[in-house]
Amino acid sequence: MRKLGIFFGLVVVFFMLSLAAAQAELPPPACCDWTTDKGCDGGCNDSDLVCSQIGLDHSSGDGICDCIPVEDCQWVGSTPVSVTGEPQCAGLCNENYSCELEYITIENSSYCVCQVEPFCGDGVVNGVEECDDGNDVAGDGCTNCVLDPIVGQCVWNFSVRSCQGACGGPLYPCTQVGYDYQKDEGICECRPVDSCRWNEEYNPVIPGAAVLGSELNGEKCIGSCEGNLICELFGAVGAIEYCECVGIPPVPEFASPVITLLVLLCSPVFAYFLIRKRP
Repeated sequence: MRKLGIFFGLVVVFFMLSLAAAQAELPPPACCDWTTDKGCDGGCNDSDLVCSQIGLDHSSGDGICDCIPVEDCQWVGSTPVSVTGEPQCAGLCNENYSCELEYITIENSSYCVCQVEPFCGDGVVNGVEECDDGNDVAGDGCTNCVLDPIVGQCVWNFSVRSCQGACGGPLYPCTQVGYDYQKDEGICECRPVDSCRWNEEYNPVIPGAAVLGSELNGEKCIGSCEGNLICELFGAVGAIEYCECVGIPPVPEFASPVITLLVLLCSPVFAYFLIRKRP
């Protein structure tokens, strides 16, 4: 029993000595705090950090201190409010971030923080931007942070004799789809690019004069349609003509064989009557 008591005693002593050594190795607690004579002063637990002012408490006039890397974003203003245009914050931030002053109303305090630098596409209207929809899609109402022209302002321009205006961007342009000879102007609509449209070669040079298809040996309607639709011309020459996609009635599968059979059956009969009629 005596030996057992000595053993446990040694274990307790060893444990106490180890605990004392571990506590001796711990760094002293950080004392980075505001002082009236030196500003932010005190030590930091990490040798790579320094005690720096990162903000200002406007209620007390005291600086707000923290341990940060020496060149990081921090307070540099000499007055609570910059009245001379001098910067209040300066320092390094990560890429696409800048050192800016942020005021927290509930605390009545200002802090120097790294904020994302404004850029076109961040979803926030900044500086000279007319709009910012948070993307880089063209023709969606806001392109390169500039408002697109009002969608639907697609009209005939008599000066250049063509359809002019904005629709839905380059993939949905202002398109001439026909011609009104009575008003001597093209008919304009917003349509998908390369879709069924009027062939501008048929725009009359002389006001009110209709251009017939035989004069150009071409088609007044050009472009493509979706699915089984075809691009067709409607209206009347000299009045209003326009191009539109229309459907083709499906041909029954049995039609071709039936027609072929009728031709085969009728051909001998027709030939017989022709022979009988000869003198």
